[in-house]
Order: sequence, then structure tokens, then C-alpha cells
Amino acid sequence: MAGEDAVASMGHNNPPTNAEALQQSLGERHADVLRRRDELLSAASRMPETVDESTAGKVSDFIKQLTACRKNVESARTAEKEPFLAGGRTVDGYFKPVVESLDRAKKDAQARLDAHLRDKAERERRQREEEARRAQEEWDRRKQAAEAAAQEVAGGEDLSAINAEIERLEQLQPAERAEQMEVATKLAVLRGKKAALTHAEEAGEAELKNAQAEAEKAQRKADALVADMSRTRSDFGSVASLREVWTYDSLDRAALDLEALREHLPQDALDKAVRSFIRAGGRELVGVRIYSTTTSVVR
Repeated sequence: MAGEDAVASMGHNNPPTNAEALQQSLGERHADVLRRRDELLSAASRMPETVDESTAGKVSDFIKQLTACRKNVESARTAEKEPFLAGGRTVDGYFKPVVESLDRAKKDAQARLDAHLRDKAERERRQREEEARRAQEEWDRRKQAAEAAAQEVAGGEDLSAINAEIERLEQLQPAERAEQMEVATKLAVLRGKKAALTHAEEAGEAELKNAQAEAEKAQRKADALVADMSRTRSDFGSVASLREVWTYDSLDRAALDLEALREHLPQDALDKAVRSFIRAGGRELVGVRIYSTTTSVVR
């Protein structure tokens, strides 16, 4: 069965890859341990389904043999792997200072660029906030001007009062109109005021609507993302901008709100926490069943 672990022919004349050659070499150098593995697996297929007192000793011996074989396999694996690990450490050691020097240069350049972009974003933010303030002041000025114009046209009267007086005069019975000419004149004046005031209000509303649109546009510009206010482009096509990143510090383990973090804790972190709790002597914990079990130990 050891032959099954050797690399099969690929069916072509190309030389084997390094991985294929290594696998074949491992199979040849460790044929003994592979043969022992095959013998034990063959014996495992003949093991009784149920262990009783008469077979317990033999099964214990068999487990011990499996453990010894596994230990030999692990020893062989460790020995075979060590040169590769040493080579990997050598490669890492060679390239590590190269990478670190580039990282240091990048970090320094990044810090300088960040300082510039933050300054640019702050200047842009102040400018946009000033534009928004001026737009809001312009809206207030136009509103006051429209209200003053309407008041001037109406002679201090508001539209609702004018409408009420017109309605009252129009409802007068003919018999009550002792001064027909006076009433007609007053109605004409009131209707003129109403038309002028309505026109002034409509014009003022249109003016205010434009001013409000300008103020809202300026405010949206002032509320833009920091990336928009800091973006810059190079002559070679690179684009730099600030990105807002939320982080934290000053973590207080005792005061930390674990309930708020519940849905953000990964399963492996929960498993580690529960096992640590059990190792510390914990035997009851809401949300998990802690129980005792037994397993055989063969020495």
C-alpha cells in the first residue's frame, strides 16, 4: 500500500514539479513508517465492534501502537519540514528590513500628506461654512424685505383683515347702503390693496424660494464628506483624499459594556471565553450546558 502514496505518473514527458518530486522523495525515505501505517490500518479493520473485558487489553495495546506510529510520523514530518522552515525564516529575514524600510518611508510620506489634506479640508470647510452663513443671511434679508414690501403695499393691513372687510361690505343688504358711493369706493380700494398685496406676497414667496434653495445648496456643500473637501489629483493620475476612520483607545475591561458587544463577538471568541471559564472552575453559565464526560487514557 505504500506505493499508493508515491506520485502517480502524469502521463506526459514533462519533468515533475518540485512538489511532485518532493512527494515522491518523501514516500521513498519514509517507506517504513508508511508500511507500519498500512499494517495498523489493516488491523483496525479487524477490530471487534464491541470491546469486552477479554479484548480491552488488546485494544489498549493497539491504541498504544497507533499513538507510537503517529508520534513517529510527527517526528518525521517535523524533521523534513525544518529545512523549509529555516529557508522560509532566511527569506523572511532577508526581505523583512527591505519591507520595513519601505513601510517607514510610506508612513512618513503618509503623515505629511495627511497633515496637508487635513489642513486643506479644514480651510475648505471654513470657506463652505462661511458661504452657508452668507446664504442664510441673504435669505433672512430677502424675507424681511418681502415682508416690509407687503406691509407697505397693504398700508399696515394684512390680507386676512382685508378679505374679511371685503366680505362684510359685499354682504350688506341694498337697503343698508345709505352711502352707496362710499361703500363702492371703499370696496374698490380694498380690492386694489388685496391684488397688490397678493402680488407682493407671490413675488416675495418666489424670491424667498430662490434664496432658500441657494441657502440649502450652500449648507449641503458645507456638510460634504471630508473626502470631497480634501481630494487632490497628481499629474500622474493618483488621487489622494482623507477617509474618516472610527477607532478607539482607553479600553476599560471592568467598565466595558459587553451586552452592547454581544452581536459583534465571533463564535471562536465565545468558545475561548467559555473554555477559559471552565478551566477557571466555572460549572454553571447561562446560555451553555457545561457537563462532565470521560475518555480513555492509554499509557
